[in-house]
Amino acid sequence: MTPRISILLPVYNGEKYLRAAIESIVAQSYPHWELLVLDDGSTDGSLEIARSFTDERVRALPNDENLGVAKTLNRAIDKARGELIARMDADDGALPERLAKQVEFLEKNPNVDLLGTNAISAETGESTFAVPTEHEDIRCNLLFNCSFLHPTVMWRAEAFREKGLVYEETPTAEDYDLWERACSQIRSANLSEPLLRYRNDPEVKVTAYVRQQKEGGRRIRERALRRLGMKPSREEMEVHHAVSYDNLPQPAVELSRVDEWMGEILRANRSSGVLDESALRTRLHLQRYYHLGRNRPATTVRRLLWAGNGLARVPTGLAIRSLTKLVCCRSNPSREG
Repeated sequence: MTPRISILLPVYNGEKYLRAAIESIVAQSYPHWELLVLDDGSTDGSLEIARSFTDERVRALPNDENLGVAKTLNRAIDKARGELIARMDADDGALPERLAKQVEFLEKNPNVDLLGTNAISAETGESTFAVPTEHEDIRCNLLFNCSFLHPTVMWRAEAFREKGLVYEETPTAEDYDLWERACSQIRSANLSEPLLRYRNDPEVKVTAYVRQQKEGGRRIRERALRRLGMKPSREEMEVHHAVSYDNLPQPAVELSRVDEWMGEILRANRSSGVLDESALRTRLHLQRYYHLGRNRPATTVRRLLWAGNGLARVPTGLAIRSLTKLVCCRSNPSREG
């Protein structure tokens, strides 16, 4: 029987959590899947673990040499038999209803071709992520951040094939790159329900990896801005990175410069008509709030409540949260934002 879902799980020296990751797929309530475990030249016991499963739906596909994530995933897509492609990582765990709930959503929403979900922390059990759920919000968020948790996504193979959407070799940001290109051509969504246990083990997600990921993300943000017809300068990109979820070292940015830049984005979008204006305005306010909390630029109460250059009045909920942080930080300067 041809599987409906092909799940791609790349692994390189991931024996620490691989067995648990595979077991979480075997335990899915939805049965019509194949799991392609893509061993990218591991030197530990990863391949042996994959081959130890007797469930015929689990297929071990070793590379002859280390190809990297993007090439490995594209190779697997060519071998996948399912009409739906799903992703999984070797250090995470899928909750038992993950596949069933994603299939149900896609059946009810035939106009959606790319679907992610929320996740909980494997370490704490808490849901610490806030993925945007609607397509318009997802697109606006992609100006600043990756809108999907990579090991949660599922997409329609034929839709991606028709648009020529494959992974490009953007070092460790291959997912952000693909979603930014895909969402300009197809409709997307995220389920707000956590359906994955996401692991943040420093032995797996090492500092060098994170730095490469952030640098790749910076290039993708600039490309997303160019879709609006913008040609940002280096200085403008510094402002943009400051309000994005980006922890690379960068200069302090005053709130007035942030507001000026947000206004430029609004005006560019009005001219290009690429993004939904209401969704974009909401996203700009959210990133402004993030900048206030994380970087704590000098400001006044008036500037907290009223943004310049077209953003205008700050939404009530964000204004209250901003004022609370301002009072908290002034009374206790050592407290984090």
